[in-house]
Amino acid sequence: MLPLPHRTLPALAVVATGCSATATDLVTIRLADSGPVIVDSACTGDCIDPVTLEVEFAENIAVDPEARISVEQYKVEYAIEAADVDFFADTISLSVAPGDTGTVDVLPASWEQQDQVYDQVGGDPVSGSATLTVAGYDWNDDVFTVSTRFDITFEDLGDP
Repeated sequence: MLPLPHRTLPALAVVATGCSATATDLVTIRLADSGPVIVDSACTGDCIDPVTLEVEFAENIAVDPEARISVEQYKVEYAIEAADVDFFADTISLSVAPGDTGTVDVLPASWEQQDQVYDQVGGDPVSGSATLTVAGYDWNDDVFTVSTRFDITFEDLGDP
């Protein structure tokens, strides 16, 4: 992922004695669909279906209820035994308040990963896992990252 630049925002006054919280403690991410993500390894054009990413920001006494986190980019790294696949990264825009869950559609791969798998194994299905990491800014304008793992399969799904 590209390093996120530092931003200057107006400070929020939050008084909390003896307790603190970080985005990595309060933010969780997961894919909305619990099944494996399927990527067509042989299609051409704009044929990779997005998946819905859920970003949950838990309430905490140390965080102002008006605070927001801002998720700005994501990266997917693959662990597929039968194929060596480069990571995929892209930008997104999502703001979430404490106690809320926001959603955004993300691509699990691009044509580059699709081509790498197809060049190595043809249309044969290959499965493995992937780690999706989001990066953004917390309520104090500090950079944070949070990750989740999911199962992924690349295979030739034939003509639509």
